[in-house]
Amino acid sequence: MGIIIKLAPLGVLGAIAFTVSKYGIGSLKQLGLLVVLFYAAVIIFVVVVLGAIMRFSGFSCTAQTVPLPVPLPEMSIFDIFG
Repeated sequence: MGIIIKLAPLGVLGAIAFTVSKYGIGSLKQLGLLVVLFYAAVIIFVVVVLGAIMRFSGFSCTAQTVPLPVPLPEMSIFDIFG
């Protein structure tokens, strides 16, 4: 899995290079707009949909500390911290 994560940016670079070479530099504007729309949709979903679910279920975001769902030492088996 580590090699896939390390090589994924090269795949993205190849895909963008192919798109720009085939459709021109103007396609980067459309790709940028797609990224902006994606982030806007995610923010709207989190604020509106998940906010409404939290409000109706009685959860609150005002806690000072938020517990992690899995204790940090147990996550060390996944080797995500280096």
